[in-house]
Amino acid sequence: MKHFKKSIVVILAMTASLPVLASEPIPANDAPAWVIATIGFVVGLAGVVSQADAQMSEEFKRKWPWWLKLTWNLLAGNYKHSRNVNDV
Repeated sequence: MKHFKKSIVVILAMTASLPVLASEPIPANDAPAWVIATIGFVVGLAGVVSQADAQMSEEFKRKWPWWLKLTWNLLAGNYKHSRNVNDV
């Protein structure tokens, strides 16, 4: 439980510092707006998928086609030793 509370504090501190970091100009930002928007979308999607994935059991995901499981696991950051909520 201690680690959970510490991680929440770290996440809140990082979130609070984002407006300060975002207000700083990025030197030599030559990337088109659609590239930046796409990166932001993928990062946001990965966050949502990882939160949803933590609540799903592996049994539920076993019924999915391989390509959907692969995409889901890559977005969620599931690697060899990942475990979900009801998996022991």
